[in-house]
Amino acid sequence: MNQRARLIIPTYNRPAMLRRALSYYAESSEKFPLTIADSSEPHFEEEIAKIIGMASRELAIIHDRYPSSLNPHYKFAAAMAKVVEPYVILAADDDFVVPHSIKRGILYLDANPDYAMVHGAYVSFHADRSAHTFRWQPIYGHQTRAEIDAVARMKNHIAHYYPTHFGLSRSAAAKEAYGALHTNKIDPVLWGELIPSFLLPLMGKQRVLPILWSIRDAHSSGRDTWPTLDEFKRQGRYKSEYERMRNAALPYLTKYASLRGNAAERFMDETLAIYIARLGAPKTRSIGKRIYERIRKTMTRGRFGDEIERVRALVLK
Repeated sequence: MNQRARLIIPTYNRPAMLRRALSYYAESSEKFPLTIADSSEPHFEEEIAKIIGMASRELAIIHDRYPSSLNPHYKFAAAMAKVVEPYVILAADDDFVVPHSIKRGILYLDANPDYAMVHGAYVSFHADRSAHTFRWQPIYGHQTRAEIDAVARMKNHIAHYYPTHFGLSRSAAAKEAYGALHTNKIDPVLWGELIPSFLLPLMGKQRVLPILWSIRDAHSSGRDTWPTLDEFKRQGRYKSEYERMRNAALPYLTKYASLRGNAAERFMDETLAIYIARLGAPKTRSIGKRIYERIRKTMTRGRFGDEIERVRALVLK
């Protein structure tokens, strides 16, 4: 058992997804302590408890219960706050984060204290059990952000934005970034994804390793369909929530980037305008494809090819 990192697996009313995720981690030779951040409704309680009990024969698991009404982003923050290991990673119940890659990430962060986060290449898959087909492709386009200057690092991160949720983070940084969301009562529907993804690159550099990091189920669906920014604006909710979120982020700009007063406010407004514009823009996968090409031969043979085959077998059985 590698005690250097904890995997947090959020789940809500999806016992089948949780069962196959835990099967994947239980079968790996590289194991980590897990927290199941469970906000499932009461009628799922017995089934999920049974799944966790079975998996606990092979894995060290904390079953962390939350109210069913709790927003997922607030749940992430609450689960992060309890982590005692040096590193932490969110691993959704419909994802398979490669354990050997997590180990590589730990070694990288151990050797590079100026980095706050590390991850690698992501792929998604479409599986059809009736047709017994499994197709996968590269997704996302995360880039290494190695700028020494925190302002430059943040500008470039937002200009090529992808969320940082599923990278391996230093626990202290993750607790602070996710804690800002809950402590300041920031609207998690509007800004739950952005705040941690905005603050973590301020706290340190981000490294994208040329390795397979996570295999994601493209057919899974979340529990909610949330309003868009335009809908919030029509409801008259946007302006006040925007100002609350911006004001909550300002102290971190002072702490990590030495920006204060009007300069900090101007930076936030300019940076968030880029982020909001990108929400409606088509996503490019060119970076993701380039990373994929760098590791393609490794992914289709040897250890990482085996990981994809393990996932294929799990989801098609």
